[in-house]
Amino acid sequence: MQISMPEMNGLELLEQLKRDDPNNLVFMLTAFDRTLDSLRGKADDYIPKPIDHNYLSYSIKRVLKTKTNIMELEKLKNCKEHS
Repeated sequence: MQISMPEMNGLELLEQLKRDDPNNLVFMLTAFDRTLDSLRGKADDYIPKPIDHNYLSYSIKRVLKTKTNIMELEKLKNCKEHS
């Protein structure tokens, strides 16, 4: 998602998306150095512009792997609690 948008600030939208569902995956894009703002807002990653497609691909794979690992750990935790 772009940080600078005409209707709504991307950081505000990031907060809303994460508040609605913390499992939403959100990648922030900007030509400005707003990395810390993005990550403080719980963005899953920050992609600087101009976009390096190799980095974008790496980032998506890394975030999906991390989310998958978290979900698997939560399942194991739930199974252990119920046994």
